[in-house]
Amino acid sequence: METNNIKASRIKAAGNNLLYIGFTLIACVLISLIQVAYITGLDSGKSNYLDSVKDSNNFFMILNIVFAIVIIFNMISAGKNLSSCEELEADVIPNVDSEKLLLKLNMTKSSSGKLANGGIIVYTDEKGEHGLVCSNNDLGNANWNSAKQLCDNYNEAGFSDWRLPTKDELQLIYLLLHRRKIGGFADNYYWSSTENNSGSAWVQLFDGGIQNYDAKGNECNVRAVRAF
Repeated sequence: METNNIKASRIKAAGNNLLYIGFTLIACVLISLIQVAYITGLDSGKSNYLDSVKDSNNFFMILNIVFAIVIIFNMISAGKNLSSCEELEADVIPNVDSEKLLLKLNMTKSSSGKLANGGIIVYTDEKGEHGLVCSNNDLGNANWNSAKQLCDNYNEAGFSDWRLPTKDELQLIYLLLHRRKIGGFADNYYWSSTENNSGSAWVQLFDGGIQNYDAKGNECNVRAVRAF
């Protein structure tokens, strides 16, 4: 997804920084060997011997300073790229306990997984009179706007009030159904109706359970829900 792609590119950039540092260190070693070979090859008996040694030392010292600057620059860049990956991780919501989400919604999982009201029950209230169901199957793979339209157009068992699930609802679908191998969900990303900003919305990875956000133009799996 969008964040994962950014993270991968920054890890790759950090790897390139480290690669440049490695090449620079090899160049330093080679330059040092060349310097030793050059000085060794000078005729110590000539009157300009000391001047030649001094000139060579100055030249190689300038090269080493340049190499040191390159190494420091790449070390700083690698550090920034790796630290920015940690910042991106903060945008990823890990799997949370279902009880906390159910408590937030004042719902229970006692009827979860049963077939009723046109789909699979995700959760209900204590009396079992109201709750949430999801469609028995995926509605396809689509971008965010098309995913919303697919859910709006969905009609099952005479019910036409289907919609795209919210971020919390999608999390509970993952926790209460998919982890119990109910519902035939794919190990893929599913759209939620919760927007991150004008260009992206939250998704749920059903292979691992993390929530992230993705560009609305990308395609993810679609599963509809309805309240009853």
